[in-house]
Amino acid sequence: MLKAITQSYASTKDKNPILAEVSFYGILTDIIELYYSKNLKFVLFKCKWVNNNKGLIEKDDYGFTLVNFNHLLYTRHQLLDEPFIFASQAQQVFYVDHPMEKEWRMVVKLKPRDSEQQKQQIRSMSMPQPPQNWP
Repeated sequence: MLKAITQSYASTKDKNPILAEVSFYGILTDIIELYYSKNLKFVLFKCKWVNNNKGLIEKDDYGFTLVNFNHLLYTRHQLLDEPFIFASQAQQVFYVDHPMEKEWRMVVKLKPRDSEQQKQQIRSMSMPQPPQNWP
């Protein structure tokens, strides 16, 4: 999943676009590591993205986001269909088959623990002290 700030239009006749956060949902197909020097490395994810433009992302009655991977954005027909993102831009999600609609998947978002949060938890744990009468 990728969240991006992009210009949004209400219709093709709209002359006043607004900036809005848009979520893109995809399936990871490849991981590419680019090395520019000993200390400079970039990691790219290649994904199959759901086409946001055709109403293939919905919310169900329970608030779950539903996606349909039968209609993909990147089809190599248009130069602007870009399948790559930086790994640092990605957010991990799981897709669960919808019990009623075979073509749809429910998006399950994760709240990953970052390393800084883990470091703070370790620092806050008190270390046991030896008994007072220990030599």
